[in-house]
Amino acid sequence: MEKVIDNNHLRKGFTSSVKFILLWNMLFCLGLSVYTVLYNLYLKEIVTINHIGNLVGLSYLSYALFSIVAGFFSMRLGPRYVLLTGILILLTGVVGSVFARSLPLLYFWAFFTGIGQASTNVMFVPLLTQYSKENERVKLFSFAFGTGNVFMFVGTLGSGVIADKITSLYSISSMLSLRMVILSAAGILIVSSIPLLFVKENHPNKNEKVSEEKQKLDRGTIKKLVSYGGIKLFEGIGIGLTIPYFNLFLSDRFEINTTSISIILSIAALGTVVLIFISPRVTKKWGENHPILVYQLIGLLCLAFLCYTKNIILASILILFIRATLFGKAPMQSKIVMGSFPEKVRGLTNSLGSMTLMLGTGGAGFVSTKLVYHLGIDRGYTILFLFSSICIGISAFQFYVIFKSQPITEINTCETHAS
Repeated sequence: MEKVIDNNHLRKGFTSSVKFILLWNMLFCLGLSVYTVLYNLYLKEIVTINHIGNLVGLSYLSYALFSIVAGFFSMRLGPRYVLLTGILILLTGVVGSVFARSLPLLYFWAFFTGIGQASTNVMFVPLLTQYSKENERVKLFSFAFGTGNVFMFVGTLGSGVIADKITSLYSISSMLSLRMVILSAAGILIVSSIPLLFVKENHPNKNEKVSEEKQKLDRGTIKKLVSYGGIKLFEGIGIGLTIPYFNLFLSDRFEINTTSISIILSIAALGTVVLIFISPRVTKKWGENHPILVYQLIGLLCLAFLCYTKNIILASILILFIRATLFGKAPMQSKIVMGSFPEKVRGLTNSLGSMTLMLGTGGAGFVSTKLVYHLGIDRGYTILFLFSSICIGISAFQFYVIFKSQPITEINTCETHAS
């Protein structure tokens, strides 16, 4: 009972700016999840699987290149302005991708979309950190990640069902119905920007006392930054080989429709929500670092088994565990990372992590679908999933070793979103 009262007190204590940021996050996750689930399936209607990997890879590489740029702009202009600009760029890229009539234009808009995603996703943690108090971030970041994933669940589930309904009710092509639903996602992205207009101007939290010694970019801080970049690079390669193509994997191996794919992926998103909301209790008992390692080990084992299964039910369960464990750790991991670096470089840290993550994801994208294209569905996906497991395992071990010495008092001060 005492814990429930404490949670309610925290939520009531959020400032209006924090509430508007949370509202933006929910709507943004809703729109982005619709686009993410359907775009690969839309591309499958108009290009070969070989080109899909190139387009997805280019988008992630663009994301990576502009993540660090967004971080520097954030230090000068503030994360809110970068975020609003990113929404406009992302919106333009989504609409342009849907109406592109040639392969060069698809590549151009894929690159453009990556810029928009870099300018939005990278700003979430620094923005929420800037407008929140140190002692409320444990609950706030879990709440933010959890609610964002709830709306991702809604978007993931609804998008495929609506697309199939439009096709059957109006007797139009699958390509046209997918295009219509993706455009509706663009409309949601427009609406999501409105709450950000009501966020008040604010400077980095001055109530947090940070010593001069901690603010300096000493050699240890730089070394940890570089190490963190390496962790996210391996994680990105592991993710990029498989996670963006779960929809194609389900379609290719089991030949199921868009509605079924949406249901499977939405249940996986819901599993992520459950794991995020129970994480504070897990971390209170076991700390943050050990659960992160366990989550990632479970995820990579499930990945290794997924490539061999021919049963759709078992595959759905494995995808649920993979997504939940790999993305459910985000609040704990972000909390540890944000608490390990001086306040003035948190935006840069988050940008560096996103850049290396997307470099790995984008680079892997150019390889993944080519292997499936040349080796066939069974052998191609088997190799991808096994390599993905290895890379995620390396990343998990690196994170555990580098951040395990984090003092428990500092770990419990700040917590943090997923893709």
